[in-house]
Amino acid sequence: MENTLHLKASLWVEKKKLEVTLTSLTFEALRKELKEVLSTQKQNDLKYPIPDFKIYDKNNKIILNDDQVQRVFESQPVYLTVHFIHNENEEKYPEQKEEEEEDDDNNDDIYKISNPLVLLTGASKYERWNNLPGVKIDLINLRNLFEKNYGYNVYSTYDSNKFGTEILTLRMLNSFLSKHNNNNNNKNNDYNALIFVWCGHGNIINNENVLITSDDNKYKNLKTIQDLFTYQTKSFINKPKIFIINSSQENIPIQTLFYKQSNTFIIFYKSTSIDKGNYFIQLFCDIMIQNISFSKSFQYIFNFISKSIYKYINNPQFIQSISTFHQHIFFYHKNTFQNEIVIDSKDEIIKESDEIKKEIIESDETKNEITEFDENKEWTKANIIAHNMVNEMMDKKQKELLLFWEDVPFSMMINSNQFMKNKIIISPYFIYSFHSKNIIFDDIIIDGCVYAVDCVINGIGNCRITQHLIHTKKSIINFPFVSLIPIGPGPIDANNFKQLGINSFDKSSYDESITLFRFALCIRLQTLGDSHIDVADSCELLGNSYYMKGDQDKALKCHENALKIRLGKLESNHIHVAHSYNNLGSVYEKKGEYDKAIEYYEKSLKIFLDKLGSDHIHVASSYINLGNVYFSKGEYNNAIEYHEKSLKIYLDKLGSDHIDITNSYNNLGVIYEKKGEYDKAIEYHKKALKIRLDKLGSNHENVALSLSNFGNAYFEKGEYEKSIEYYEKALKIRLNKFGENHPFVAELYNVLGLVYMNMKDEINKSKEYGDKALEIFMKHENKGFDLHIAKCYEIVGLVLKKKGEYEKAMEYFEKSLKIRLKKVNEDHPDVCWCYHYLANCLKHKKQLDNAIEYGEKCLHFRLKKLGSNHPHVGQSYFLLGNIFFEMENRIEANKCYEKALVIFIQHFGQSHHKTQNVMSKLKLLIFFQKLKY
Repeated sequence: MENTLHLKASLWVEKKKLEVTLTSLTFEALRKELKEVLSTQKQNDLKYPIPDFKIYDKNNKIILNDDQVQRVFESQPVYLTVHFIHNENEEKYPEQKEEEEEDDDNNDDIYKISNPLVLLTGASKYERWNNLPGVKIDLINLRNLFEKNYGYNVYSTYDSNKFGTEILTLRMLNSFLSKHNNNNNNKNNDYNALIFVWCGHGNIINNENVLITSDDNKYKNLKTIQDLFTYQTKSFINKPKIFIINSSQENIPIQTLFYKQSNTFIIFYKSTSIDKGNYFIQLFCDIMIQNISFSKSFQYIFNFISKSIYKYINNPQFIQSISTFHQHIFFYHKNTFQNEIVIDSKDEIIKESDEIKKEIIESDETKNEITEFDENKEWTKANIIAHNMVNEMMDKKQKELLLFWEDVPFSMMINSNQFMKNKIIISPYFIYSFHSKNIIFDDIIIDGCVYAVDCVINGIGNCRITQHLIHTKKSIINFPFVSLIPIGPGPIDANNFKQLGINSFDKSSYDESITLFRFALCIRLQTLGDSHIDVADSCELLGNSYYMKGDQDKALKCHENALKIRLGKLESNHIHVAHSYNNLGSVYEKKGEYDKAIEYYEKSLKIFLDKLGSDHIHVASSYINLGNVYFSKGEYNNAIEYHEKSLKIYLDKLGSDHIDITNSYNNLGVIYEKKGEYDKAIEYHKKALKIRLDKLGSNHENVALSLSNFGNAYFEKGEYEKSIEYYEKALKIRLNKFGENHPFVAELYNVLGLVYMNMKDEINKSKEYGDKALEIFMKHENKGFDLHIAKCYEIVGLVLKKKGEYEKAMEYFEKSLKIRLKKVNEDHPDVCWCYHYLANCLKHKKQLDNAIEYGEKCLHFRLKKLGSNHPHVGQSYFLLGNIFFEMENRIEANKCYEKALVIFIQHFGQSHHKTQNVMSKLKLLIFFQKLKY
């Protein structure tokens, strides 16, 4: 017999709890089942026709598709709510957006709370129920949050300075509510929201949520309180009302209270915790304090807290919510919109133990000099504090654990006031210090760093530290964490991190090296100050890692800092200053700012020549760098001059088989390929590849570079099969080395797309590779890959041209042209290709005068840059011949074809397909000439 899937969910509609059963986990099936259930309910007691509705999960997230339905049913029990759409203008199924991305200027979707009435109620002592000492801590924490941090008017039934207020009878609660209801009806006030909180016991009586007061068997219906402030208090009509029910009762289900236009948000949090302050309240206060600086929506804050609780807390604690908010709610300090902000961001949240120290340090307190060295000044500040704390622990020989991570609450596994000694927040980072000899990580993921001082650490289940576990050598780590860094004895040593960073850099693990070099920089800033020469060293190493990762803006900032320190501490012609100039030249070269790159390379070369002599290896490296920039500018003769100087020094100093010589061979090969001397180019590439294979092995990036260069040369020769063979070998190495989304991989996708474009019936493959390359480069579009993106646009344009979509093709060629003209001069050989492609499209569109204009411009610049005998000049003549042929100007067409034929025969021979194409055109001209007579 075939098994049928039956999945149940609880659905709350008005005051009724309904059951829904699905046989398939699809959005369509869920809506269909809900409609049937609601139709049945309507026949019984719904008071109005059933309108359309939206479906929400227990986290108040709208459900829109199959994936979301499946995720909801992964966690049992399943609670669903529906929001009936009474307003015809309300969009039925809007696309979900992350609340943090909402635009604050859209006043229709945003409500700013800056002056709510806050009512805190709760009972700590009971006649028949267990006493709840933790309620007092929760109420004090909430009062501190709203009153001291936000400046709101707060009224609480509990006052730590008044004896007996831990008791709250029903009469006392009614009196409190009546007082604030009457005050708000009789007085003119400017409250723009209500926050009501209950802390204490709760229950379900007659299918209603009730709040149990201190006196014998008495309670207050939550719905009565809601009605009081929703309908009987004029001040809060059409204003947000937030009800937080922090109850120790185990079974508090959600009741759907969807009053039309009620604008209500209800949170139920249940816990059996009796003695300690409630985890939800503590986390809520922590996040809300940070919100003063970062201003996230209340819905975002609640969803963040919910996820954190679901992730870190198992039974018996649970959180649920319902909402009828139609706007995104944001909390601001009371004085925010009065041009006066008073924030006591260091106010202490009360813990059970007075030994716990907590600081909240706003990021604008960070010293300016830290900002200059690292854009993430909060990260730097947090690490400096963490290092100080660890050094203090090591000095005192304490057995402690320090955790430092971002945007998540600390693990409940070690969330104990008995062990936690310190808590510091530098938004958005948290630092926690725990005192314990033995620590067990039980199914925990810490998104950050952990420092262990003489501890024993064990792990159970899925444990992971996303950055590093930095531990003293006396610590015992009984779990295979990935990134283990031993330190000590004594203070944390920057040199240790530096060497580990160098090791990671040498392995091309640039993310790892960046983390380690940043640690080293933090320590040196802390111990040496911001102008010490060793700080310049750390900045340089960090800049080199950013450079290799492709983040040139950060690399530039690091190298500028290093140069500034070195110029302040060293002579202006010191070798280390030359290295800084050289590094800046490399960054500007990568960014496509070639004139700036030449300026810095020449400064570096001048110092090297003065200090080291004309035959030093550093001088040879400078020649290579200058040769590369002139190559990028399309000035090939200048480039050859510098690379030949470099090669001579390398051969004299290093011998003919040294690995560094391959750079000169490689570069000369590339230049000769661009000059159209393809056989000479291949000769240099063979020399480079032989040495690289011998010295580096077959899987090195430089081997991939040589293989790619072979592919380029054979492509220009028109030997496309051979070209693809080399490109694919290079691609295999780079995929293995860098992964699928690295720009080096995208470079090869680009050239493969170009090769397949020139092969018959391979347009789909060309498009596939071009699309892959463009997708990768667009992810790195602000990191110096503009020219590669331009090439991607050209491939897209060529695909469209081949499909006959000439107008669209021209759009992409013009995009490429725009990018290239920002980087290089109009006469650059790569710009010429844009003119060439545009001329070809215009020819097909029969706009022949415009086609001639672009074709002749391309020819003019190619003659200027490449000389009269370059294959690309031949291609310009061939294109112009085709345009003149279309114009029926046979004489000019014949002149162009003959010039192209001479060039192609010289470079490719008579049997090459390019030569044959020209010869076919000339035969066609002869045929037409005969017809004429």
